[in-house]
This record gives sequence, C-alpha cells and structure tokens, in this order.
Amino acid sequence: MPPGPASRPRTSSPVANGALWWPKKGQDLILETLAGEVCKNRPWRLTLYGKGPTRGILEALASRLDLSDRVNFAGFAAPEEIWSRNHILVLPSRFEGLPLVMVEAMLCGRPVIATDVAGHRELVEEGVAGFLASAPTASALGAALERFWERRDEAEHIGRAASRRIRQLVPPNPARVFSDRLLRLAGLAEPQAATPRACGGT
Repeated sequence: MPPGPASRPRTSSPVANGALWWPKKGQDLILETLAGEVCKNRPWRLTLYGKGPTRGILEALASRLDLSDRVNFAGFAAPEEIWSRNHILVLPSRFEGLPLVMVEAMLCGRPVIATDVAGHRELVEEGVAGFLASAPTASALGAALERFWERRDEAEHIGRAASRRIRQLVPPNPARVFSDRLLRLAGLAEPQAATPRACGGT
C-alpha cells in the first residue's frame, strides 16, 4: 500500500490523466469547460498525461480555445511525479471502467472531479472525496468544478477523505489478492507478492 497523502504542490494545477483517446476520455470537455467565461480568469493550469492517437486533435483544440499557454501535454509519468506537482484529478470520461489513475490519485490524497459514469460513483462520494459531474457534458463538468472551487480551501481535507475512502475499498495489494484467487481456483501454488505503485510524500 502506498504511504499517506503526498505533500501538496505550491501552485494551483488541476490534472487530467489517462490515454489521449478522444472522445472516450473526454479531454475535450475539460478544455471546453476551462475556456468558458467562469474559468478563464481563474488561476489554473492543466496537465494532460499519457499518450494516444488523438493528441494532435486535442493540441489543436487547446490552441483554438486559446489555452495553449495554460495546458501542458506531458506524456507518461510515474504517479509520484504526477502527484508531487498537481492538486486534483479531473477525469472527464464519457465511458470508463474503474480507472487505475483514480485509485492512485486518491491514495495520494488528491480530490477527484469526475463524470458520473461506470464505477466512478463507487469510489467518489460526492462532496466528501471529490465531486461528480451528473453527465459527460461540458456544462455538467463545469458545475462539478464550480462546487470544488467553492470549497477549494478544503482541498487538503477532501484529499485526505479520498485517501481514507480508497483504503477502505482497495486491499493493500490488489494484484496479489486477484492472482491468489485465480490460482486457488486452478489449484496452483500462490505467486510471490507484487509490488504496489507508491506515491511520493508522506
């Protein structure tokens, strides 16, 4: 299990994670939202991590929305690097499974703003561990971001609640638990324990 919440960076920086696959991952929604009248004069920076075949489309959209100086396409990075630099996770997916990036962010004590799709609600308790957009649309995502903004001074408290929540739901070594179950079903010996990904900080 990773250690407790990572120390918080000094600058305000939301972060959207995951493969750059539009439209599935919905990064266009966060770009559209942050370009709107409500957000454009607020102090934010957005870092998009991961790679994918639609990076060029998203870069062009950021440029068209006049966001290029505030949006960084960072490629792949280790969780400890990501969460030493960023305050919150924004996950604007149109459809999703149960994303590992959400688990890592919560383990590192970061609030989550996500669309209410797939398994997101199972992890994120609205207003406690983060905020859920009622639909994968720019207006719904904007409303969720606004709820976070109104409580931004509580971000560290919300992040700690997220860390406690995910530790209640996820075993210390989920890969080991899953593989042990498979091997018991097959009547085979147990494997050696896998090493979980840790976030930096204490």
